[in-house]
Amino acid sequence: MDRGYLDFVRLYRIAQANGFFVVRCKHHVQFSVVESRPVEKDKNLRCDQTVRLKSSWSRKKFPEPLMRIPGNFGQ
Repeated sequence: MDRGYLDFVRLYRIAQANGFFVVRCKHHVQFSVVESRPVEKDKNLRCDQTVRLKSSWSRKKFPEPLMRIPGNFGQ
């Protein structure tokens, strides 16, 4: 899914059905970090985190934690 597609209701349905998804997050999405794990920087990863959405609207639509793995892919 691409960055233009950020429907938390649909993504939560996918997660509830034991599905997996990968999206590029929009810049305005706010989250808080629950846990950080070490990464190998030579693998083009900047971090590996478990996060929770911050805004009440988005957290209501997707109440579960998410995995955040930003990197320098395609460069």
